[in-house]
Amino acid sequence: MKKYIFLMMVLLLLGGCTKEATAPAEEEIIETEEQQTIIEESLTREDQTQFLKDYYSMISSKEPDEDIVKAVDENASMLDEDIMDQIVLSLEDHLMLSSPSIKDLSGTLIKYRDYSSDEIKSYLDILDIEGQMLFTDGETMIVSLSDLIDRGIKAETHLRSYPNGKTKAKVNNYYSAYVYAAIQGVGNQYIYVEEGSSKIREDVLNQYKEVIKNNPDFNMSKIFQLYIDTLNLDGYDLNGKNVLEFYKNLEGTIEHNSKF
Repeated sequence: MKKYIFLMMVLLLLGGCTKEATAPAEEEIIETEEQQTIIEESLTREDQTQFLKDYYSMISSKEPDEDIVKAVDENASMLDEDIMDQIVLSLEDHLMLSSPSIKDLSGTLIKYRDYSSDEIKSYLDILDIEGQMLFTDGETMIVSLSDLIDRGIKAETHLRSYPNGKTKAKVNNYYSAYVYAAIQGVGNQYIYVEEGSSKIREDVLNQYKEVIKNNPDFNMSKIFQLYIDTLNLDGYDLNGKNVLEFYKNLEGTIEHNSKF
């Protein structure tokens, strides 16, 4: 909405500059009034606080989801970023209670991206990627390893940018899932082996090494390096004793090496 207001003001001003000198004075006055109307299209902080109270009241009184979303839609462009952030995160938690698809959830929340803080913008981008295509259906991997790694890097970049942010726990869940799946799939590490063998594919190893090379300070790189070192102990055989032990402790390894 801010961009829209600015654009309209520019168009109005340019329109005024292109008028002939003999243009009636009344038209100039009308344009000034229109500009003033556009500039005043906002809520005072007091009104915003009241809307926030009304919004939480709608949630607590179990108003229909569509009514709550409609109210937010109508006011989003007139709210400050900090209030919009509160609404986005609380609305996500509320809508999740009705178990919508991630596609529907992200589709609703992404509408508020331009009115939110940089942290929430980044979070909504991560959510939107999952909304467009889930990385797993719970049983199999849907996206490629390359895509999965890209999502992991994006998630870690967010966590490194906002280490104490409001979205830390939410994004960390995505990040941990991405790293886990990049190593062990969705409970089936053999999707990464050579055909007819239990040894890891060369292209998979190269993707891990590429992450380490390009992102040496990332926690993901640290975890991938630990995995490669373990694979080396067993001749890169996924059935090796050390590798199987690594899988057994993978969740703990990710948690231990993912301090932001």
